[in-house]
Amino acid sequence: MNTMNELLNPDLIDLKIAVRHAEAAAWRQAREATAAGKPERSWNFAAVLQHFPSLGSGRPAPTKAI
Repeated sequence: MNTMNELLNPDLIDLKIAVRHAEAAAWRQAREATAAGKPERSWNFAAVLQHFPSLGSGRPAPTKAI
């Protein structure tokens, strides 16, 4: 909803739009900068559990005979 100031001074609307565009551009740059530092592949919990047979498959781990 427009305020009285915006109705009387339409430049304020243009200023708000410019500010929002600048914020969006800064957000995109920050997202790209953080994505550049991340590795292509990342681990997930299911992959970690596959290394533990008793936890990953839901059945008991095989036991060794002594």
